[in-house]
Amino acid sequence: MRVQRASVMVVVLAGAMLVSCGEGSGSALTEKWSRPGGPQSEFLSSGSWTATDELWIYANIDDSRIEAVRLADGKEAWHLPLEENVCEISPVNEEDLVAVRDHSSGSHGCNRVTVVDTSDGEALWSATFGSIGGRSEGGGMVGLTEATVSVTTDCAIERWEAVSGDRLAPLKARDGAAELGSFGCRVAATGHTALIPERDGLSGLDIDTGQRVWSVAGDSPQVGRVYATDPIVADVWIEGAQGVRTIDSRTGQMGKIVGRSLDAAAAAATPTLGLADVVGDRIVGAYGEELSGSDAAANGAARAWDLVSGTEAWRRASEAGDTFLGADEKGLYIGRDTGSEAAGYRVIRRDLDDGSDEVLGTVGTGPTVVTRVGDLLLVGSADATSGDVETTAYQLPSQGS
Repeated sequence: MRVQRASVMVVVLAGAMLVSCGEGSGSALTEKWSRPGGPQSEFLSSGSWTATDELWIYANIDDSRIEAVRLADGKEAWHLPLEENVCEISPVNEEDLVAVRDHSSGSHGCNRVTVVDTSDGEALWSATFGSIGGRSEGGGMVGLTEATVSVTTDCAIERWEAVSGDRLAPLKARDGAAELGSFGCRVAATGHTALIPERDGLSGLDIDTGQRVWSVAGDSPQVGRVYATDPIVADVWIEGAQGVRTIDSRTGQMGKIVGRSLDAAAAAATPTLGLADVVGDRIVGAYGEELSGSDAAANGAARAWDLVSGTEAWRRASEAGDTFLGADEKGLYIGRDTGSEAAGYRVIRRDLDDGSDEVLGTVGTGPTVVTRVGDLLLVGSADATSGDVETTAYQLPSQGS
């Protein structure tokens, strides 16, 4: 079962508009199906949904449950009630299992993990653990391989056998958390590799076996947000410099910093990139200071960088109301709320090589929630009177059509 990676959906930026293909708004996208219900949060966060070729699995925050919808016809496959809100959903593994991290009843620390069989929505097991503590960045909070479930906690990674739920030994720094301090001891689970900052450098541990695979020497190592797991692309502080870079999971060799390098002391906990997607040798997204929650910021720009050299390939100024819908091998997807009933909500695909735009079509005005799952655009809208949510799936055209 092929798994699709979840992307952040946020309003990306504001500024002057540059559209190489002109002002054409495109024709209306073809509706595939429509159904009552859907995510009730205005902005879906990274890790709040995952998908396979058959299912869209998302967190219904208001109803404290996860729901699975068939992508072919929009019908509900199953839903699973949870005690409290969902913190993060892992990708689905080859055994069709998914791991869900949430709050246990009365807790506020993302201190429970549940493994679910996506074929029928049955919860196989749940376990509680210590709260997340000092870690605050998104991504890497819950991991799932074919054999092991992993979650980040205070300066450690807790592990369980994926099917049985048997607890495994946690992964920790050799010198202990006391040597690192509350900020530097943040850890991350990145697929099969755990990133563990230690007193004298950064180490990569195999999540399944618990063995230390590599160590890279360096002062004051810290781990921030994880953007991709194959290859590993993460926000890392080491030797006084903060930056997003690739990490070879076999050797620990780090690539060049992508975009800006920030002084670690001045940067504090702010990641270099506020959002990003990795496709091939490109990383596309926006700087963190150009984002303010779900609000557009003045003079913002969507950007693309070359992962190997770290240099910026292109930047494009954006309009207020632009929405980042993730990227794939076909391009970067942007939703543009024109604020006009006649022009509608435009869906744009931006070329990863040169930043040129292709308008794919329109889907009406002012949707509440927009999510792209492969070649489907899932648009949620709420009734102005009742507040009831309806989700409509639109088919995105193929490249160049």
